[in-house]
Amino acid sequence: MRLRPAGWRRCRSHRPASGSDLYQRHAGRRDRPCHPPTPGSAGKSVTGETIPPVPGKPLALKIGKNITAEDSGERLVAAAAGRVCVASGEISVEEEYVVSGDVNFRVGSIVFNGVVEVRGDVLDDFSVHATKGLRVSGNIGNCRIESGGDISFCGMDGQGKGTIACGGNITAQFIHDCTIECAGDIFVEVELHNCTVRTLGRIIVNKGAIAGGTYAALGGVEAKKIGSLASVRTKLTVGVDYHDAEELERLMEELALNHKQSGEAGTLQEIEELRQKRATLTDRIMALRSKVDERSNPKVNVKGTLYDNTLLVVGMQNEEVRDPHDGPLSASENTIDGGLRYLSLTSLDVKAADIEKAFILEYQKR
Repeated sequence: MRLRPAGWRRCRSHRPASGSDLYQRHAGRRDRPCHPPTPGSAGKSVTGETIPPVPGKPLALKIGKNITAEDSGERLVAAAAGRVCVASGEISVEEEYVVSGDVNFRVGSIVFNGVVEVRGDVLDDFSVHATKGLRVSGNIGNCRIESGGDISFCGMDGQGKGTIACGGNITAQFIHDCTIECAGDIFVEVELHNCTVRTLGRIIVNKGAIAGGTYAALGGVEAKKIGSLASVRTKLTVGVDYHDAEELERLMEELALNHKQSGEAGTLQEIEELRQKRATLTDRIMALRSKVDERSNPKVNVKGTLYDNTLLVVGMQNEEVRDPHDGPLSASENTIDGGLRYLSLTSLDVKAADIEKAFILEYQKR
């Protein structure tokens, strides 16, 4: 039976993870049947004498975890996705793959249909793909990290090339110089530095700063410090699905080009075509801006200091921070007067939309 080991990929510089214990199966996959023993064939010695065959014996194999037997035990079926293990005469499918040390040239890059635990570091230029989750006890270098579940690790220095794609939440002590795309929340204890981050959840840095880079979080951002004393350029976009934000940015560029072309149009036909295109672009922009997402929370929480040279894009409002603001504070969209509101700190569990409704009701009473 031809199987590919976990970690298999076409790669010249890094061999895949190897070893019989890494062969994988998908749930419901039926392997080849267990054949009955045969009498064997006679052989010959170097002197030409006949050597009688030794009769085969029935396979004494115990059925372990995540394996079921069919056809009177002659065919084995994987009841879960994972790696096939044979130990002490027992066959099983394990849903977790544990690397006892570093992911290096001895182990190779990993592709595993389950949960991967690395009890060391993931060294530069290796990749780990785990469909159900990834836990790394140590640090990650310039690597490609992917998982459909949660990802946790100590720290990561991506050196401007490292990437993370996560279908769950990310938990780490620090992350530097990485590109991250995440479907859930991102929890960092100390620092996010010079990263490009896009998430459909929240970004929360508990004790430290978000400094340098661009960050888009549908569910809002909270950190002790945003920006730095050195005025490192930092951009935060909150309350908008980053997919929509990217499309909106592209549409605005097309609209600006349309206006420029309209001023240079030489015929009535060209003017009419540009007008129709402008109307289409405007309709799409309005549809994106009016889109409602229950996960949206256009809000930035700062427990310490909000430094200058930080651009805040909060909902539909953009504001360049030119002078430091001392916290604790929450910044949210001011839909009445435009710009941002800087208010006393409230949890990200308190929606900015609810805060703004209170201001609108108060304004209407005047």
